[in-house]
Amino acid sequence: MRSSLLSFAACVLAAFSGCSKPETPSSDTREKGSSPSPVLSPAKSSLDVCSLLTSDEIKTIQGEALQSVKSSAAPEGGLAASQCFFALPTFINSISLQIVQKGRKVGASDAREIWNRMFSPEKLQERETEDGRKKLPPRRIPDLGEAAFWTGGPAGGLYVLQGDNYIRLSVGGADDEETKIRKSTALARFVLKRL
Repeated sequence: MRSSLLSFAACVLAAFSGCSKPETPSSDTREKGSSPSPVLSPAKSSLDVCSLLTSDEIKTIQGEALQSVKSSAAPEGGLAASQCFFALPTFINSISLQIVQKGRKVGASDAREIWNRMFSPEKLQERETEDGRKKLPPRRIPDLGEAAFWTGGPAGGLYVLQGDNYIRLSVGGADDEETKIRKSTALARFVLKRL
């Protein structure tokens, strides 16, 4: 259990160490009482990922109110990836949300194409690793978005396809895999309402 907590913390730190500063300074750090800003800015058409979950929603699922948020945006293989880290008073319980969309450049990758590669029929089958161990495929989560999968055990993440976007949601804490799936699914439903 301790290794999964350390693994989550390492993933969060790694995710933010390579990201650029947010495009909109107002979304850089928001206090817990702030209301969500509009999801899409008409001028730039950029997504404010930190507006997709509220402090009340997070408290309902994680049992703690939001302390602060940190947003970042960076290209990811021809895609536009925007991320928000929702910091909670108990740091290990924090939440990471990433939204992946088609990049703005001509010929940019489409998020749905990337999704189809990540979750191709071959990758959804159990297989054996070089050392003879079984590698379990992503686990299908029913009735969520157009398609949804859980990957990676207790330190895993929930991926959900919706329209031209997909989200990756990671919930920290010492919960077992089933509880993390349940919590991630509940949070994803809030996010999907606003996409």
